[in-house]
Amino acid sequence: MSDDTKILVVDDDAFTRDLFEAALGDGYQLLLAENGRDALMIAAAEAPDLILLDVELPDVDGYEICRQLRADGCADIPVIFVSGHDAIEDRIRGYEAGGDDYVVKPFERQELLAKIARLARSTEERKSLGAMASSASQAAMTAMTSMSEMGALLQSLQCFNGCADQ
Repeated sequence: MSDDTKILVVDDDAFTRDLFEAALGDGYQLLLAENGRDALMIAAAEAPDLILLDVELPDVDGYEICRQLRADGCADIPVIFVSGHDAIEDRIRGYEAGGDDYVVKPFERQELLAKIARLARSTEERKSLGAMASSASQAAMTAMTSMSEMGALLQSLQCFNGCADQ
């Protein structure tokens, strides 16, 4: 990920948003939302490369926002939950909602950067594999079409040779 990489930060606490800007602002383009409704609108309009999502939001909890993102065409955008809730049950709820990772507040900058980089690599690999699968599928269809055309030609030649023998 680079300077043109868009990260949507969803947190209702202004101080925490400022911490994200200090930690990530020099390497990423940050989009900020302070509630779930705004997060969904920004995600749909801007198609961020990654989402950092708080669990406790004033309108809808982060788990529900993540489920809605997954259902609304943002299934390929990695989501990292960033929350003060550190119980294993909270983390599991995050993964069950469709989150890709979970970071506990207060976050360590290096850990967050490492997780963002890992998800970026994973996303790029997934896109690359998808492109290769599409290319392989097109090649297979071309080969089958060619084989079909060749089969028709061979059938015509056999018929012609059969007719010529009589």
